[in-house]
Amino acid sequence: MNLYAINAEIEKILNNDIVDAETGEILDEDLFEKLDRLEEDQSIKMENIACFIKNLLSDAEQLNAEEKALMERRKVKENKAKRLTRYLEDNMLRFEKEKFETPKCVITFRKSKKVVVTNEKQFCEKFPIYEKEKITKSIDKVGIRKALKDGADFNGLAKMQTFKNINIK
Repeated sequence: MNLYAINAEIEKILNNDIVDAETGEILDEDLFEKLDRLEEDQSIKMENIACFIKNLLSDAEQLNAEEKALMERRKVKENKAKRLTRYLEDNMLRFEKEKFETPKCVITFRKSKKVVVTNEKQFCEKFPIYEKEKITKSIDKVGIRKALKDGADFNGLAKMQTFKNINIK
């Protein structure tokens, strides 16, 4: 029997008059014994539920510790992959190889352009950015990129720079 059913039975018995209100005499001895058994069952159920909750919280704590351990392992692997990628990139650039191909992998470079602002504070002072009639201190690199493509000159404070990015497949 579950806790809900036990509680319902206890309430049902308590709603019956098992004790005489005037004398305090027990009217139905069998009902009184059943009430005792139900209260004992109720205590056991409540204890079992509490222990189950403690087990769940313990499992959650262990899972959390495992998540942290896995995250640390993932970061170590990602950092190692980044270092090896830079190492491979440096060696390919050193020997001016644009492409390396085997049956298992293909390594190539792709070019990308990026807006580089040399001094953000000075740039904001000389070329303030207006957003709905108030000056913001952030730099709109997309807008600067368009302006540079259209031939704008920012006195060396912003320029387009070309990068080579390694691509491993």
